[in-house]
Amino acid sequence: MPSNLYQSVLASLDKAEKSSLMDFEQWIAGYVKDDLGRMIQGKGILANIREESHLLGRGAFGECGELAAFLKRCALDFSGAATDEDRYSEYEGSCSAHEGRGMQMERSRLPDNLLRYSKSHRAVLGLVETFLGRSARFDLERGTYRPEEAFADLAAAWDSSRAPGRLAAGDIAFATFDHEGGAPRNDARALAQILALPVRSSDKVLVEYSYPTDAVRDYRFPTVADVGWMHEFRPAPELAPDSARPETQVGWTRPIGGGVPQPELVHGNETLRVLDRPPRLVGRLNP
Repeated sequence: MPSNLYQSVLASLDKAEKSSLMDFEQWIAGYVKDDLGRMIQGKGILANIREESHLLGRGAFGECGELAAFLKRCALDFSGAATDEDRYSEYEGSCSAHEGRGMQMERSRLPDNLLRYSKSHRAVLGLVETFLGRSARFDLERGTYRPEEAFADLAAAWDSSRAPGRLAAGDIAFATFDHEGGAPRNDARALAQILALPVRSSDKVLVEYSYPTDAVRDYRFPTVADVGWMHEFRPAPELAPDSARPETQVGWTRPIGGGVPQPELVHGNETLRVLDRPPRLVGRLNP
């Protein structure tokens, strides 16, 4: 069901803007792209756009200015694109321009430690090469060095001040944290599902990064602009922040295939030097 925020945006548009937006929505609802083995479902993206209620920028809860600006840009970029490939890229650009603009979270409402889960094999290879040498990296790539052995050796050699790379690829990073509902933190596939992380055939391992909350900045609700074409994402419920209801203070992952929702947020990206312990191998995602 469309959020009140989305409905407010529609009410604010003039006839031409609304027509352009409807053209964009009609296109994206029918768009399915096979992108390196993954399927992007346009209907899911459109549902998320219409359910978005926390893309607020600096506005208060319920103010539609930021979402309106995002949707107007989506519609404008769509109208100026000649091919589906151009439209695909323009939507990515619209998302990038509005990422990290979800409703701000209060630091006092967050725990002192955050967790991030990564499927990046490149990041793992970089860590192994830095701490264990180039030959160890080659052996891991060839499959003659088991991930379980590599992470045990990484833990023994770990020095956060030497850690290469960043928590995420872009300007923001997704994170979660321990909570009463719990999570299967030693089962890679189950954890990926409960965090709505789609597992592709190319994914090898799931890795846990742990770091102090105060080591990063700008805590915000995740929004459709933060996830781009990831249709597995679902926006947080449209609930006004209430100090008496902790569930309104953070986002909540809707697991793939059911399960206990997990708290989620985005924050400014940082280097892996913020880690307070060695990266932990949750497990393998594919043999």
